[in-house]
Amino acid sequence: MTQLDDAWKTASVGNLEQIAGLLLLELKDIDVHNINSYANYRQEIISILYKTSKISDEKIENVLREAVIKRGRADYLCTTVPKGCLGVLRVRADRLLMPEFLAYNIVNNIFSEEELKRIPLKRKDTVESFVAKYHKDNLLANLRSNLLNPQPEIKLPNMSYLGTIG
Repeated sequence: MTQLDDAWKTASVGNLEQIAGLLLLELKDIDVHNINSYANYRQEIISILYKTSKISDEKIENVLREAVIKRGRADYLCTTVPKGCLGVLRVRADRLLMPEFLAYNIVNNIFSEEELKRIPLKRKDTVESFVAKYHKDNLLANLRSNLLNPQPEIKLPNMSYLGTIG
């Protein structure tokens, strides 16, 4: 149970500011690949805080920016693992689950020139062509929209009646 969960149990109009602060702190640390799951999990809290103007588009995008930078840095590490490291899969930049996070970091000068040189790209690609393909000007706005309007989680049917395979 997190501080946010504890605060939400005793929520009142008087402590919505505190709850908003806790939500924004938690939001900084989410993996933006899983924003829809997080949004579904926290939908009630997010909805109330947004409707009461305790969190704004600007505040949400500011913390999402930090989460995107964190994810882009992690993706960078996945692309630059030295060849031959046991148990570690090296991924080419265009093969990342969501290369737009890496592109966001490149556009926003998060990486040094030396780091940029280490990013493995397709044979004919350059950092500039990678950014042209994958950078989205509206990335933070789209993530905010996903947070405020999550898609329903897909529930797979219970198929235990089929037994186990093997």
